[in-house]
Amino acid sequence: RQIEPGLSAAVDRVLGQIGDEGLLVCKDLSGNLGSYRWSSNSMDVVGFGHIDGYVNAWAYRALRNAAALFEDLPSSRNRAGQCREAAARLREHYAAALLNPATGWVAGWRSRDGQLHDYGFTWVNGVALAFGLLDAEASRKALVNLERKREDAGLPNAQLGIPCNLLP
Repeated sequence: RQIEPGLSAAVDRVLGQIGDEGLLVCKDLSGNLGSYRWSSNSMDVVGFGHIDGYVNAWAYRALRNAAALFEDLPSSRNRAGQCREAAARLREHYAAALLNPATGWVAGWRSRDGQLHDYGFTWVNGVALAFGLLDAEASRKALVNLERKREDAGLPNAQLGIPCNLLP
């Protein structure tokens, strides 16, 4: 009960960012090539924007966790259902908006002009796949293709770490 007001406020902010696409949309940043604006997420200064694969993956997890918390509050069970429904819609639209058919893995973002921006982001794919935003077959294909690209880039194992992105 002590966290309910803050949880409700956070959920309201997340739900308020969901656009017609069924995903969170950054209204300020277009993500268009050459816009040279700061990122819509916490990773360095890569100019993500509009529909962000990383932000949407974390929002999906946040909505699912919020649903579980609201479920324990009898006065907020309707909020639990609202969170579950929003998370389900987000998952339903995620792959269509962000899965790159050419690579088989999740792109970083789709800009306002409709372009898919994909640089083999391991950290975007990591959370998207771990949180279950793709079905099992698509997840496996994404991992296999990312591993192949890692090997092609001359990184035979992860002993020295995993690069943030596999494409320049």
